[in-house]
Amino acid sequence: MFRIFLLGFMLCAEVVFSQNTDFPSGALKLKDAITIGVNQNKKIQYNKVNNKISKSREKIAFNEQLPEFEAHYMYNRMSRLRQYQNGGFEGGPTKYFLKRSLYELDGGGVLPLYKGGKLQTEKKIAAVETDISELAIEKSEKQVKMELISDYFQIYNLLEHLKVIQDHINEDNVLLKHITNLEKNGVVTYNEILRSELQLKQDSLEFITIHNDIKIAKEQVKYHLSAPEDYQIQIDTTGLTFGMNEVFDLKTIIKLAHHENEDLKIGAKEIDVKQLEIKGQKANFFPTINLVGNAKLSYPNYMFFPPENFAYTIGFIGIDIKWNLSNIYTNREKVKLQRLKLEAQYLEHQELEEKVNFEVKRAYSKYNEAQDKIEVYKKAVLQAEENFRIVKSKYLNQLCLITELIDADNTLLETQSQLITSKIDKQLKYYQLKYIIGTL
Repeated sequence: MFRIFLLGFMLCAEVVFSQNTDFPSGALKLKDAITIGVNQNKKIQYNKVNNKISKSREKIAFNEQLPEFEAHYMYNRMSRLRQYQNGGFEGGPTKYFLKRSLYELDGGGVLPLYKGGKLQTEKKIAAVETDISELAIEKSEKQVKMELISDYFQIYNLLEHLKVIQDHINEDNVLLKHITNLEKNGVVTYNEILRSELQLKQDSLEFITIHNDIKIAKEQVKYHLSAPEDYQIQIDTTGLTFGMNEVFDLKTIIKLAHHENEDLKIGAKEIDVKQLEIKGQKANFFPTINLVGNAKLSYPNYMFFPPENFAYTIGFIGIDIKWNLSNIYTNREKVKLQRLKLEAQYLEHQELEEKVNFEVKRAYSKYNEAQDKIEVYKKAVLQAEENFRIVKSKYLNQLCLITELIDADNTLLETQSQLITSKIDKQLKYYQLKYIIGTL
């Protein structure tokens, strides 16, 4: 009884441990999310099931070349045997009183020897389809990885913007207090207080919007992880950096994409399948040759007349040849159809290569463009900070209007946001380029 209790406790502990391992209660780093996503995502699991189906079909194709055996047993209750001489018109039939029970036990086998190469072709097609299903798994894993990377950088971007907005809200509050004191002393009008309060409310609304966007982005991470609905996810973005400055050579990465991109690999495998299907269809032009055999044990012996009340055995082995001659003219159009499918597959693959080339060039251009934007926005932030400092100083000395100060503040907020977005966008473009190449 104690052993049963201990075993049950260990099983429960194992289940709880596995659940905590799959979906930890603490903050989730990107690398941990990717590990969980690869194990839990429904698209990946679907492709893994398809891979098992392909492997099963491969085994079935192999079994088609194995010999087939069958056994047969029969028991019959026989009527009296009547033999009619002269048509039965003279003297009636002759009756034979034999064993009433008839027993038969027989077995046979068929071994396929030749089907025009169809058996080997089907085996090869099944093997190539298994390769395609494995490539589909790799593709879906990289898709989930890219989706999670995008999710995490989106959350990172929102959190950074949240900090900037919070700093501006703090600045707005300080400025509002100062303007309120100036208004009490009759230095400024009440209208300037209203303008300052309006600016504060707008920044507060932006803060709420970003906060809600973070919640939505976290739900998106849960979706890509296929996490339970009640899972309270926490995101840790501390491991994300802006340090990816790899230099790519366009010709080199295009060549690399032609070897590593999963879509191109799958397309090449599908061409192989179409070529094999042509061979399989051509096999119908040829005869089918099987090695056949049969053996039988029967009682009583009805091989003679009158039947003898003895058991007997008999068997045979030989060659069975079948040739559907109508295939000589009906199969030609089917072969032509398979060739047209191959031609279409070639064109589709060529179009896919052109698409990959374009996507690599576009991602390469956007990656370099993102780097250039960072340098521009860095200078823009410095200029906006200096402009805000000057305008604020002028306003405090009553040398400019509140509208100029608000415009300077908005410009600073906009340039700071653009700099954050450009830095994160560059990192995202880096991963997107590697994803398109196939090396993510």
